[in-house]
Amino acid sequence: MSMYYCKKTRRQFLVGSGKTLLALPLLPSLMPVEAFAQAATPPKRMMMFWFDHGNLNVLWPAKSAATTAVGSSGMREVLLRNLGTASTISPVLNNPLYETLKNNDQMTIVRGLDASVRWGSAHGNFVVASAQDRNSEGGFPSIESVLESSKTLYPDSTPAYVRKAIRVGLLGAGLFYQKVGSGVQVLPHYEDWTIRNFYNEVFGSLTAGTTAPADNTNELKSNILNRVFGAYTGFKNSRKISAEDKARLEQHMGYISDLQKSLVQVAPTPTCSKPADPGSVSDPALCNRIYMDLLAVAFKCGLTKVGVMALEAQDPQWIPGLSGLGTNVHDAMHGSRGSAIQRTAFEVWWKYFANMIADRFLAPLNVEEGVTGRTYLENMVTGMLCAGGMGDLGDDNGHQGYDSQQLLIGNMGGALRSGRYVTMPSSGLPYNCFLITLLQLMGVPPSEYAFATPNGQGFGYYGEFPTNHVLKGRFYQPISEILT
Repeated sequence: MSMYYCKKTRRQFLVGSGKTLLALPLLPSLMPVEAFAQAATPPKRMMMFWFDHGNLNVLWPAKSAATTAVGSSGMREVLLRNLGTASTISPVLNNPLYETLKNNDQMTIVRGLDASVRWGSAHGNFVVASAQDRNSEGGFPSIESVLESSKTLYPDSTPAYVRKAIRVGLLGAGLFYQKVGSGVQVLPHYEDWTIRNFYNEVFGSLTAGTTAPADNTNELKSNILNRVFGAYTGFKNSRKISAEDKARLEQHMGYISDLQKSLVQVAPTPTCSKPADPGSVSDPALCNRIYMDLLAVAFKCGLTKVGVMALEAQDPQWIPGLSGLGTNVHDAMHGSRGSAIQRTAFEVWWKYFANMIADRFLAPLNVEEGVTGRTYLENMVTGMLCAGGMGDLGDDNGHQGYDSQQLLIGNMGGALRSGRYVTMPSSGLPYNCFLITLLQLMGVPPSEYAFATPNGQGFGYYGEFPTNHVLKGRFYQPISEILT
């Protein structure tokens, strides 16, 4: 049997099939993990757990542990992995997950920030209600309010079911304040008796039990055969190409089919399961656990990008180990019963919530997100933040803002230089610089947060810092030393 060759149609075949072959390496589902991770950037997300009443020096590394200079402003750092185990770094970090996070350079401690600007009750620039005090009219919106209103973070196309900021404040912790005109309003938030409202409002969009997560990386993994099938059938049915070329085309499609099967096996479509209805809950300890469970699901399902949970210390005598203080927990933290009781109050309280955060919030998110090659935790930032500074045993620890310390988990997909213990210079940078760092990690531009300051720069109030402060030139900037 004779074969018919046509240079024109053969050229068309080569050009057409060439397009198919050239297109295949560009399909996101065929990229190496590293390249795909860059192409499928996960959404910006931040969870802030806020610990009231400051912290104790004795529970954390001394500032002198950081010995390597970083930058030119007097900051120093040391790798956390060089300070020993997580529980050696701090006894409150005794959960095994913190050891894993530390070894994976997914934990960062920033120490020595100056949050001493005081309003009203001298609580300083609260981490969550900053940059103003809850009992004042400082005039500056809270950080989660800025994130909530950001058009960059939440463009007009944001689905209606997304909760732009989820605030949880238990045991009367009504700490969510925002400047409105000439006054201050308490922002809507969930408390221990409104957990059912939280469930219905946040998860009401999850119908039929499950929904696809907001992460759209899996959408890029559409069937390769479907993409090239039209071109394939067109070539195969042409009477102007040789049988040999048809055989080669069949062989090529077989390779694609095998590749498709392997992709289906290694990358199943993820689903987001709707959590069970918690019902009515009155036990405050149970409320904490359920809220953290639900918050983890909300982030994983793409139902929010911003969360805040305030852990207040007003008489949580239901915490194991805190029932024999001889006073309420709040007063014990302020040293009313002596140094030994004060340390017990701080250590037991911090350890209790640090373990709960690890088990109920961090662990469910310590799994790979889509096919980014990184976990949800790595792709976001979770803060374990505290009001006030680091106090010594025996001090009243009256929420002074000097020597403030904050702990971060994750690195926002590599944007944060994580895995370090970083100390500020002796002159101290304003706590506001740390807040600006968080805002920039979330991709929020200065135009969306600096408007509230008197000079249109920075974030928060700087009026009580001396005009001749040695680092004044950095007051309105992020802490570049902890950014990549």
